[in-house]
Amino acid sequence: MKDERGIYKLWSIYSGLLKRVMRWREDEVRAWFHGFIIGDGSYTCKYDYPAFGVETTHLGTLLAFSSIGYYISDKKYVRITSYPRRDPRSFAVWKAHAAIYSRREHYYMCSHSSTGILKEYANDLHLLSAFTAGYIDSDGAIVLSVKRRFRPKPRYYLEPEIIIVDMDKELLESLKDAWVKYGVEGNV
Repeated sequence: MKDERGIYKLWSIYSGLLKRVMRWREDEVRAWFHGFIIGDGSYTCKYDYPAFGVETTHLGTLLAFSSIGYYISDKKYVRITSYPRRDPRSFAVWKAHAAIYSRREHYYMCSHSSTGILKEYANDLHLLSAFTAGYIDSDGAIVLSVKRRFRPKPRYYLEPEIIIVDMDKELLESLKDAWVKYGVEGNV
């Protein structure tokens, strides 16, 4: 009985996310999806196989990808599988994999570089925000730090920071430059 209630709660969270996604503009959904896939998702252009996926131990990441993926998918379904992790030292015993199929997105992602995709979204604040949100959802974090400054006397204050960890320095520089146009400063 407990398992059934847990699955029902999970389904209600997922359907709530799906209802919110359906209210977004289609180009915003695609921008979020592209940011997420560039960050932490997986796809390959080597073969003509239009699959996109994510492997995670985090339920939030799985639900976010699944709700957006459902909207993007050609077949309007998301395949979710789980399997035990091989590393016995890991805190999470199980890992989940979610996959969708979309020829449109496969063609788009394989015909553009990650920096090129970002540049297409950089001229619209809503699309840049959606792209950045997807990128942060996959490879980033929002951190609230308590800082101590000595100007003119010692004070503590709360400083929110967005941290994105990625090896593609060119993409990070382009993202920073895109946000400078809207008055948001940062560093790489």
